[in-house]
Amino acid sequence: RTKYDEEVDLSSMNPGKQIFEKMISGLYMGEIVRLIILDLLQQELLFLGHRDTYGDYKTPLYNRGGFYTKFVSTVETDEGIQFSNTRRVLEDIGIRNPTYDDCAIVRHICRQVSKRAAKLAAAGLAVLINRIGRSNIT
Repeated sequence: RTKYDEEVDLSSMNPGKQIFEKMISGLYMGEIVRLIILDLLQQELLFLGHRDTYGDYKTPLYNRGGFYTKFVSTVETDEGIQFSNTRRVLEDIGIRNPTYDDCAIVRHICRQVSKRAAKLAAAGLAVLINRIGRSNIT
């Protein structure tokens, strides 16, 4: 578990329960991405050209649930160097004129959070299949 997973768990309706689900569920993926982006913003590693603009806590990034899981899917589908989907999502949450690097970093975050969820879900399924104990499962 990461510090982001722990924060999602602590701020959930059922802290300490369904921890695995919180790491893979679409209900929480957007929040995990939001927390990572916010952490990078606070470390001055992201949206450097907008530091003064976004230090006033008006962007949805500072609000729990401010980055929807549908945004993760939209950003993930961006191909090439134009980042049209990523730019649109960032503008939806109040980030105006993000740089190429900003977009590349946000896309990377979204892809990695999704990939991690998929791998964890696959690992969970593998455990269940192994516990069934059948030699052939299709």
